[in-house]
Amino acid sequence: MYKKNKTIFTLGIDWEDGGLISLDNGSSIDYKRFVSHFLFEHKYLLNLLSEINVRCTFFVHGRTASLYPKLVKDIFNHGHEIGSHGFKHIHRNKLSEREFLTDSVDSKKILEDIIQAPVFGYRSPYLSISSSNYLYNLDILKSAGFLYDSSITVHEFNKLNFTNIPIKVFPLCSFNTKIFSFNLAGGSTWRVLPSFLTTWFLLSNFTSSNSSLYLHPYEFGRSINPSRFKPSKCNFLKVCFLYMRWNFNRNAIEKILRNLAKNSTIAAIMP
Repeated sequence: MYKKNKTIFTLGIDWEDGGLISLDNGSSIDYKRFVSHFLFEHKYLLNLLSEINVRCTFFVHGRTASLYPKLVKDIFNHGHEIGSHGFKHIHRNKLSEREFLTDSVDSKKILEDIIQAPVFGYRSPYLSISSSNYLYNLDILKSAGFLYDSSITVHEFNKLNFTNIPIKVFPLCSFNTKIFSFNLAGGSTWRVLPSFLTTWFLLSNFTSSNSSLYLHPYEFGRSINPSRFKPSKCNFLKVCFLYMRWNFNRNAIEKILRNLAKNSTIAAIMP
């Protein structure tokens, strides 16, 4: 039995086709071979969220949205909020100020054109606008028309101690003690420990209340073929490493989400 110390989590799904991102980054993968994998993950996740009665925010990758606008409409029609995950899925440090603004504006526009509704939220690819120049980047997001960001953990955000914040911030859940802190909002962290233990940590007093989580469609359902994400030059040992990286204890992520849905409230991020 879990102790219910949390009142609510906000959940953001970073909705992207990893194979498409690998292709755009120069990998010589057979992208068409893996389209069905992405479509399966999309349907699997939507069905899962319906089953456990969770409504959340999908931070949609603009480039993926441009190829699959019907899937974005599908998400929206299921009652989920739509946010932006950038257009090109490039690390913030690799973009100039103008390029970052353009990428943010482009992603917002394409999503609003698809769903015919305003898009308020942003989450950076790779969570790459976290602590470095965070306030500066929030000003750029405000110029792009966003009302909130969810790209930084609670413990990182608290260190910054801002007084005048240009847009709202919904920080990601983190595990905090006097000795150390780390991101506990999702991703690989959820696969390291047994699912019941991660759930206990999330619901304990070691994490902040009302903090956000992040997950990806490719973390649910069947195992991942590492060839879908591999770099152009990749030997056999590297392929084996990638298989373990993407598939080790992957079922734990769905177990944790189900446990949280039973023992706390999970909601969309709202400005």
